[in-house]
Order: sequence, then structure tokens, then C-alpha cells
Amino acid sequence: MTEPLACVLHGVARSHIQPKDKVVVLGNGAIGLMFVAVLANTAEVLLWEGNDHRLEIGKKLGAA
Repeated sequence: MTEPLACVLHGVARSHIQPKDKVVVLGNGAIGLMFVAVLANTAEVLLWEGNDHRLEIGKKLGAA
């Protein structure tokens, strides 16, 4: 899981997300959920996908 997390952190760093920004994460697979976990303390994160179980995990990680 180190390599996917490194990709997430790199993507967040390149995106220049500011506090109070709204971010949409498309897909709630492992990488999408990692994005939610990393961004939830900085921005409002909206998670978009059809799997209800993974959406619940996303909510627990901080998705709106």
C-alpha cells in the first residue's frame, strides 16, 4: 500500500488544495478512499461512486 499512498500524496501536493476548498473524489476504491482520508482535514470532500459499503467507509474517513 506504500506506492498507492505515495501517488495520493503526490497528487494532493500537485493540486494545491486550500482550506475550505470543495473536492470531488471520483471512485471509492483503495486510492479514492486514501484521497478522502488525506484531504478530509483540509477540504470538504465529496465521494462519488455506487458501492454503498465503500461510501460508508468514505463517510467514516471524513467524506461529506
